Amino acid sequence: MKALSTAADGKQYFVPMYTYPWVFLYRKSLFAENGYTVPATFDDLIALARRMQADGLVPLASADKDGWPAMGTFDILDMRLNGSRFHRDLIAGKAKWTDPRVKAVLELWRLLLP
Repeated sequence: MKALSTAADGKQYFVPMYTYPWVFLYRKSLFAENGYTVPATFDDLIALARRMQADGLVPLASADKDGWPAMGTFDILDMRLNGSRFHRDLIAGKAKWTDPRVKAVLELWRLLLP
């Protein structure tokens, strides 16, 4: 890879080949119209979502027609809460799906669903 990424000028150039699509996208004009501010913490996010719901908006949405985005969402939440080592162990069958750490992920997800 080092040789393949080295150009004629001797410098190395890399292009990301993969990114996670789990991001928050928002419309700045909608935020401006409603006086919303971009959340800085998870608690801010939940408060904003509740305010948006009260305003008749759907604060979070997920394209999940084929099912795999939901599993990806679980993966991201699990890695963020429990770390990559636990997540790899879980996927490899070395950790149990009944582990309290998995329950914590599902509880967080439940908080985001409404």
